[in-house]
Amino acid sequence: MPIVPQGCGAGRVQAHRATTRCHATAVPDPAAARLDGARVTQLRATELLAKLLEASDPTGEARQHVESLTEDFFMTSSTYLTLARKEGNADVASRLERALSAAWAVKQATMRPELQLLNGLVRAESDAARRQMYVSGGSDLVDTLRMNDRWFFSMLERMTNDVERQPPNPGKAQLLTRLRSIKKEAEALEKQAARQQAQQDKGQKGGAK
Repeated sequence: MPIVPQGCGAGRVQAHRATTRCHATAVPDPAAARLDGARVTQLRATELLAKLLEASDPTGEARQHVESLTEDFFMTSSTYLTLARKEGNADVASRLERALSAAWAVKQATMRPELQLLNGLVRAESDAARRQMYVSGGSDLVDTLRMNDRWFFSMLERMTNDVERQPPNPGKAQLLTRLRSIKKEAEALEKQAARQQAQQDKGQKGGAK
């Protein structure tokens, strides 16, 4: 009598193959895996944001979770902030801004000086605000531009290239304009400092004669 192994479905199988086992192999779906990963990431970011909103000391709370203050966290949080503003919910928007500011300050403190400077310039809301940063930064700011084989400029170029590769979006053109302006301004500062140093060195040599 033909035997049908469980799990193999209907069909006739010879008796001498009764011991055959059928193994259902699940084929991974990369798209589904990415979607699940994105959901988990968003959930974790949302949970951390909720903790910051509920904390009496958002800065202290952010310090306890500094490793979780990732780009995904800030992107998710910024989305919530944008929605709150669009809905006209001023109270929620204000609380989100407070939590995000605390998180950003903590994250910023862990970054290397060049990246802190670059992020500060990118976040400056106007050309005048950037000029104020250049003035207040003085020679220390120029030193930051030059340190580690001008890593600041390497990172600025990488950031610009990343934005250029992004699909069209409302903020792309504005951000590219800002990044290119920062490059021109920073290079001008660096050249100005080099000229001043050369003149100073020349004056010292002349005085030594």
